[in-house]
Amino acid sequence: MLVIDLHETGYPATKLDNPEGLAEGARIGTLVANHDVEELVGIAGDRLFVIHPESAAEVYHELELGEGVGRLAQGFTTHGEVFYVLGDDGGLRLFNPAHDWELITTAELMDAPGDEDTLSVTVSADQERLFVLHNQSVIEVDATDGDIVRTIDLGFSASAIAWLGLAEAGHDHGDEHDHEEEHSH
Repeated sequence: MLVIDLHETGYPATKLDNPEGLAEGARIGTLVANHDVEELVGIAGDRLFVIHPESAAEVYHELELGEGVGRLAQGFTTHGEVFYVLGDDGGLRLFNPAHDWELITTAELMDAPGDEDTLSVTVSADQERLFVLHNQSVIEVDATDGDIVRTIDLGFSASAIAWLGLAEAGHDHGDEHDHEEEHSH
């Protein structure tokens, strides 16, 4: 991995060796970052490494998911307070980047999903909530402690989920436009 300092004159670069124990020929192929978190998370297969590019002592720190657990989805909450990993065992692991990436909790959301299960995770920008799509339901999780807030039955199978925000309370679109005058039919 090549780290380039865009703030220094001449853009000095440093090549980082692979993490110890990474299989021969394996590489970190994906980086996950958040503007409020100094470290990056590198993904190499099912292994996740917290990367401290400016550290002289320990550049990589592996996030432990548990023996034989693979990752299905991962990311940061909006402001980087939590890094989440949905494991192939159905557990949602929440890590705290501000406290040396300690594991906050593992929320057991479901049985181990199968190959035909639909899974997707999105983050609420307004509150510390994760929304986990699992087949015909959405599981709302409090990202600060892993508590399941509620489960929403969709009544249909969705293929993905995205957070678009909340409508402002009391906002009435009817006052802004007269749709009959805008559209000619």
